[in-house]
Amino acid sequence: MIGTSTQRRTERAPLLLCFILAVLLTACLLLAAGPAHAATTFSVNSSADRNDPSPGDGKCFTGNLLAIGEECTLRAAIQEANAFPGADTIDFGIPKIGVATISPGSELPTISKPVTIDGYTQGDARENTLAQPGKTNAVLKIELNGTSAGTNADGLVIDTPNVVVKGLVINRFSIAGIYLSGGTGHKVEGNFLGTDPSGTTSTDGNGYGVNIFDTDGSTIGGATPEARNLISGNDHFSASSYGVWLQIASGNKIQGNIIGIDRNGTESTLGNGNQGVKIINSSSSNTVGGNAAAKNTIAFNGGDGVSVESDSSTGNSILQNSIYNNGGLGIDLGADGITPNDLGDADTGPNALQNRPLISSATPFGASLIIGGKLSSTPNRTFDIQFFRNPFDNEGKTFIAQKSVTTNANGNAPFAFRFAAAVPPGQKITATATRAGNTSEFSTPREVGAQ
Repeated sequence: MIGTSTQRRTERAPLLLCFILAVLLTACLLLAAGPAHAATTFSVNSSADRNDPSPGDGKCFTGNLLAIGEECTLRAAIQEANAFPGADTIDFGIPKIGVATISPGSELPTISKPVTIDGYTQGDARENTLAQPGKTNAVLKIELNGTSAGTNADGLVIDTPNVVVKGLVINRFSIAGIYLSGGTGHKVEGNFLGTDPSGTTSTDGNGYGVNIFDTDGSTIGGATPEARNLISGNDHFSASSYGVWLQIASGNKIQGNIIGIDRNGTESTLGNGNQGVKIINSSSSNTVGGNAAAKNTIAFNGGDGVSVESDSSTGNSILQNSIYNNGGLGIDLGADGITPNDLGDADTGPNALQNRPLISSATPFGASLIIGGKLSSTPNRTFDIQFFRNPFDNEGKTFIAQKSVTTNANGNAPFAFRFAAAVPPGQKITATATRAGNTSEFSTPREVGAQ
């Protein structure tokens, strides 16, 4: 028997109540999880230095109206990105023919939320396309000039994970062009740090190109052409200025960069005031270079090409770079000049004071080169030996090849390797040894063809 309509409504009431309760429960769970937030792009359209009066409203606006609309400055964009949740982007569209120069009147706000700052979005800017290491044809159109920022100002201060900075010229800041003061996973790519926008001159540079402090797992440069930074001309402090400075920093990569020369690879006067790369104070397991695609060009710096300076800094690999014509050593463990080898390599210190190879001969043989020598180090261990040619002294301008050797029970590993490399007489051959990430200084150079 079919029931009345009243009966049917009565029977469906419990089902309707269950449905309503389910909807309410779902709504409560969504509220508890917090609102979803898609990444937001804040577009800088002014080279002025005004604040955003209402950070966090999702709108970069200084309150000043321009002919093109509401003004958004870099300072305001950083303030908004810091206050607004999510991983945001700051791009550029400043109405300007040529380079748009932003001159902060004080240090910009510390970046405290993940963000990508992309200078390549401005006008006719374009990334580097040259595959050849040591040069860049990048065109940069956004310049941060620190002349008016104050006596203790960094260009960009980053204290949060996963920040990307690319396509900026940053110069004339009294401290660092970019200061990574915390977080992990940062990428600093395709910037000119210390030079003018042409990449060929510098009047003062920054105190440091990049200062990496208490920051792990970040990459300065990279293994692709567009990631290559130009880090030159940083000499504000003269003998205390560095291209890249690592302090309490581990697992970082310094790769593919041009450090100390101009954008054209010219042997110039753009060396950083002291070291090209300085590693100190419990900074371990960092990589400078690595392979052919990731090698840095480090030349004409006032001090060492690369220095590892504290006993607590070990496991720092310095591989396949082009290091030459620096004021100090190409690689210096301890910042105290050439470190003598010791029997059994039992000493400790920066990069474990890894012993250097000894090259006893470098003999041309047709279109090839035979290099003989010996590594004396820790017994019964395998080492990677990298060989370089250099027109001058104990550095390594051009990588030749890598070979592995294993020491015997006495810690010795004699070697004789033949390489398909035609090296003219008079050139110098050097080598480094690496085990457990610890790269040695360059060996004493051996002249090709010398008896």
